[in-house]
Amino acid sequence: MPETFLTRRGGLARVGLFQQDCRRSKRCSQEQAATVSRSHKRPRAIIGLWMTLMAAGLFCTPTASAQSRRTVNLERSEPLFTVLAALSAAGHDAERSAGNLHPLRLRLSREFARLQGPAVEAVREYYRSHRLADPDATLSRYISLALTLGPAPEFEYQLRPGDLPPDVQPIEEFRALLPAFYREAQIGALWEQLAGEYEREIARLQEPFGQSVVVATSYVREMLSPVQPRRFTIYVEPLVGNQIHLRNYGDEFFLVVGPRAELPLEQMRHAFLHFLVDPVILRHQSVLDVAEPFMHFAAKAPGLPVEYRQDVGRLVAECLVRAIELRIDRPPESRLAAALDQAEQSGYVLVRALHQALAAYEQSEPALSQYFPELLRSLDVAAELRRLQQVEFRAVATTSPHGEPVAAAPGELELWLNAGRRELAARNPAGARQFFERVLALRPEHPEALYGMAMVASLEGQAQQARELFQQLAALPAEPAAADVRPETWAYVRAWAHIYLGRMYDMEGNRELAVQAYRAALEVPGAPPDSRSAAERGLQAPFQPRARTQQP
Repeated sequence: MPETFLTRRGGLARVGLFQQDCRRSKRCSQEQAATVSRSHKRPRAIIGLWMTLMAAGLFCTPTASAQSRRTVNLERSEPLFTVLAALSAAGHDAERSAGNLHPLRLRLSREFARLQGPAVEAVREYYRSHRLADPDATLSRYISLALTLGPAPEFEYQLRPGDLPPDVQPIEEFRALLPAFYREAQIGALWEQLAGEYEREIARLQEPFGQSVVVATSYVREMLSPVQPRRFTIYVEPLVGNQIHLRNYGDEFFLVVGPRAELPLEQMRHAFLHFLVDPVILRHQSVLDVAEPFMHFAAKAPGLPVEYRQDVGRLVAECLVRAIELRIDRPPESRLAAALDQAEQSGYVLVRALHQALAAYEQSEPALSQYFPELLRSLDVAAELRRLQQVEFRAVATTSPHGEPVAAAPGELELWLNAGRRELAARNPAGARQFFERVLALRPEHPEALYGMAMVASLEGQAQQARELFQQLAALPAEPAAADVRPETWAYVRAWAHIYLGRMYDMEGNRELAVQAYRAALEVPGAPPDSRSAAERGLQAPFQPRARTQQP
């Protein structure tokens, strides 16, 4: 599985964003399927099983009606299209990379940019006041919103307000703008006109992903019931670009895929394996204590996403999926060794042990859902822990072997910044520090990385270091000094630097300097609404720290 940074929303299941640079996707061939079948003593005629799945409605085509949807579905979504059309009309596409655009997305983006009318202007105003500094993070939250909506033209939420995903709640009022936008922009008619183009993209995925479904279900020995409540739905949507977004809301798994020349089958299979494996982990939480000692080593891996360092169930699920992928693919011994080393050094400390334990599972008869407790208890925990003591977890590489700065791949700086933000949100300053330092090794004056380091210093109780960094940021000129720093980010870090300085002065009892700092925050051109509110509160009354201060 390619190394990616993932964000999570929902339960145990993976939720997040696979970036464009996912390395390569390969087809899950009939030869693989036959190998898997032989490996656990259940020979099957793969083509016959595929036809059985299709006949049973377990894998539905784009023409399937809403009433006939079954466990695995390849579809297009009008609510998703409408939300993304609204974002495009609001200017979101102009803020994202223009490289490798799908022709349909390029054409539609131009059409949406020309839209005019009161409903379109309302969407643009809402978007401007709620966008985040990172365009991909903005896109992610609106995709989450779209996946909770009912059909056009009303787009009612399918969840109660209190049950909306956390990333949707700050923008939940956006739904109320969609009916008018849908009518004014004539989205319904456009949606029907595009049906053929969408179905052609869906057809490209149907057979190769269907083979992946067969292989995965064959390996875990689960026949998916056509009447079970859980569903795995793939929406093909050119407007998301070269990205994959995964969400899990209750019994529904959603995978939003942007079409591309090389099909992202590895990422799609990874997501589907989680659909199969995550319920197994949830069902057998009582045996997860076997894996608890591994968390000590996972915590030492600086590049491991924070959710895996904090939740043993998530770590076990991710490691088991990666181990199954290696058992299915059966790479040559040299590649297998390299893949196991890479997974382990990245912090996925159970992959090697689970990969070995799955050999016994393949010679057994029970399905994985029944065999899992035995699988976990078969691990030689003591031996694994002794071996992990010798593992050198991958540090953040900021220089080459010759001491020269390592160049970042396109988009990589933003990935590091995103990872640092997540670590700050999890109140893990040590984890955040290594990502921000990675950025600063290449861009010593990067304002958001400096701001991140100031927040790290604050969390670590290094008040003087935090003050010096905030003062450096507050002294920045009014306009960005680098072309790749967004004006919104520049304004954000300048405004909040003044606010944090004001709070420090308040805590020292220097109200005069505090007031000056809050006023300076209000004078920052383009300062975000939350910073203005915080500055105005600071002018009204001295800052009083809470027992646990939250990052804005």
